[in-house]
Amino acid sequence: MSDKLYAMIPAGIVVAIALMTTAPGLAWLDAGDFVVAARTLGVAHPTGFPVYTLLGHLVTYLPMGNIASRLALFSAVLAGITALCLFDLVGRYARSAAEKTAVALALIVVFVGAPAVFLSCRVPEVYALNCALAMGCTWCIERYWATTDCRFGYGLAVLAGLGLANHALFRIWTPVFVVALVLGNRRPRGGVVLWGIGLLLLSLAAYLYLPAAALGEPVHNWGDPSNLWRFWDHVNAREIRSAFQNQMSFSLYAFQVNGREYLVQLWSALGPLSLFGAAACMLGIVRVGFMRPALRVDKLAGLVACLVAGDGVYSVAVNPMGLRDYQNGQLSILLLAAAGASFLSHLLVLLAKRLRRFSVPVAWSSAWLLPMSLLPFSVHPFYG
Repeated sequence: MSDKLYAMIPAGIVVAIALMTTAPGLAWLDAGDFVVAARTLGVAHPTGFPVYTLLGHLVTYLPMGNIASRLALFSAVLAGITALCLFDLVGRYARSAAEKTAVALALIVVFVGAPAVFLSCRVPEVYALNCALAMGCTWCIERYWATTDCRFGYGLAVLAGLGLANHALFRIWTPVFVVALVLGNRRPRGGVVLWGIGLLLLSLAAYLYLPAAALGEPVHNWGDPSNLWRFWDHVNAREIRSAFQNQMSFSLYAFQVNGREYLVQLWSALGPLSLFGAAACMLGIVRVGFMRPALRVDKLAGLVACLVAGDGVYSVAVNPMGLRDYQNGQLSILLLAAAGASFLSHLLVLLAKRLRRFSVPVAWSSAWLLPMSLLPFSVHPFYG
């Protein structure tokens, strides 16, 4: 089976499940805010989310269902894009059909079984778009490492700029992506870097939508970012932080409590597989430090570790309220699941080959079943 076909089949399964179970209308927390802002070209709550608002406005013209359900369908399609990029990355490094199948099945279970992931795939919220942009950036970096084709660098610049204009998490992830690109086997030339910076700034210009929309006095105008100071406060969520100061203020005790909650969320979504994912990332970082030149798979493991760490910092220190509402951790769950399932499946296949008493069917069945047996399957009350 080709890598493209391998990626398309499980991604199609994820999209089909998400489409069949999307919310029929308004659902979950800030959905009403996003739906009204997208439909009326208004201003959503801080940090504004201009990219989601503009793309969502186009989606609201689809001739099907109500406005909220159209944006829920948009989230399902974005989940498919995320799945396609993730499955393509996994397929390029799996060494056997058994490993590919095992990881694909495990990731499908994660998509529909992890509350933070599956919920974002089915409701009119911003998190599916955030995950798709981040996974697209990861895919572009891996392709640039493999081919040194500057077009993947340009793609990274565009996606990172859109990500910065979509969600505050990209303020942590974008430096990680830039460093990962620079540390590739071939560093970008000066002209490529300048073009990349220009494309990133052009994409980031989506933020200009906020003052432009506010000046038009729309029906939905959260915070009225019509001048420079209000715009700056809106982008940096000053009003939100003031309103929820008790929950968002930083202290050592809060850091410990939120850190434990973040780890519990990962464990509840992945179970022991999260430990295998962490082990794969740490092993990749160690190998990058000692091997010259470093293997792409090890550099990818290091990139995954940095993205998960950045997600953790945001969840624990910046927006801990998102932990309690299943708004954080989607990308971390998916990346750790892919790393853990790939690492465990590869170990099982190697073990079966070493021990001659194990037959090939036993190796296949072990590689398929064990990663999934380590995954907890939970049903969140919002699933309806």
